[in-house]
Amino acid sequence: MSAAALSLARQSEHLAKVSRTFALTIPLLPLPLADYVSHAYLMCRIADTIEDDPIAPAQAKFCWLRDYGAYALQGFEDELRCLDLHHRAVPLCSGAQRSEQELMADLPEVVARLQTFPQTQRRLIGRCVAIMSFGMAHFCGQNELKNRRELDEYCYFVAGVVGEFLAESFALSYPEASRSRLLELSVSFAEGLQLTNILKDRSQDAVRQVSYLPGEGDSSETETISSYVSLCAGHLEDALDFVCALPVGAEGVRAFCLINVLMAAATLRNIMRQPQKGQGNLKISRRTVVWLMKAGKLGASRNLMCRLLYRLSAGELNPQRRSPAALRSAVSWWERESPEIILEDS
Repeated sequence: MSAAALSLARQSEHLAKVSRTFALTIPLLPLPLADYVSHAYLMCRIADTIEDDPIAPAQAKFCWLRDYGAYALQGFEDELRCLDLHHRAVPLCSGAQRSEQELMADLPEVVARLQTFPQTQRRLIGRCVAIMSFGMAHFCGQNELKNRRELDEYCYFVAGVVGEFLAESFALSYPEASRSRLLELSVSFAEGLQLTNILKDRSQDAVRQVSYLPGEGDSSETETISSYVSLCAGHLEDALDFVCALPVGAEGVRAFCLINVLMAAATLRNIMRQPQKGQGNLKISRRTVVWLMKAGKLGASRNLMCRLLYRLSAGELNPQRRSPAALRSAVSWWERESPEIILEDS
């Protein structure tokens, strides 16, 4: 018997448990876009839960992520494959947080909700989840990235493809938007958010003997972190351009994007002030979150206000700009015919 579709209330409950930030910002999106983005986030978080599990064997995680990617690429339509993935996932996430285990327990219901969406949106979510899963499988068991090229690739698979999904979804909802411009900026936008998290969480990653920040030759830790902060700040400048490229009338979408960028900039500012591992709490305060939420919602409709709020959040950050188009060209699998060949070299 087919599983009942996950209710909107249950979907919101899962979102609140697995992501504080997105639980605050996704509801700013208009319906049904908020529903699609929430659902896509949970589908991606399912893959992320398997990738991050500290107990499961790397080979078992690789096989599950590969099969989940293939299932997504085929439109999530094989019920027996869904049940198989669900059955295999339970022991693979035994080391995950309880909230993530609860989400995994609802996998059939999550998939059933996807089937209620329009075909175009199902296709976008499926492609996003497939590329992410294949990419995570490619890096499965690799506890250290060798160089910045690998860092760009890793950030693409775990975040950049989500940026492309958002760009496509926003362009679909707002035909007056420049799809090509949003896609051009999307990968850099998402890498800015992901690299901020990597910098913020590097002490916890070190405890797990994982490092996502390749060394910088003979540079000291402080010099290396400062270099990555500048690189990340450059990506956040592209993220700000992404916000300003959205139609003025898409206020909820602009607020959703802007607030996430402002939070990342404020976090990056904390990191720049405390470059040593484990030195202080790098998270922004709840008070700052509340202020950024209010300011972002008020200022999102005007590009000048968006840029002013960003400057206030970023402070003295010194961005190192790159070409967002060149970055996307180098790492993206969004428009390639067969993304599953990511795994050929694994």
